Amino acid sequence: MKSLIVAAIIFATLPTATYAEPNALQELIDKQRKEENTNVDKDYQRNIRAQSSTPAAKRDPWGNVRNPDTVQPKQK
Repeated sequence: MKSLIVAAIIFATLPTATYAEPNALQELIDKQRKEENTNVDKDYQRNIRAQSSTPAAKRDPWGNVRNPDTVQPKQK
């Protein structure tokens, strides 16, 4: 009878231990994703600041495509 009670207690606690692991793993994954997102946001903000500090005349995204012999229109 005692062994039956012990077995019932063991079987009752097994699902609890099984569900405890994924939660801890999920928390670790969430923490890593949050750190990664924070790093991406910091890089994005740094790039935005770098672009805004560059004068508009020096930024020419189509500069590689244009023929250097063509006349550039004057900027206002």
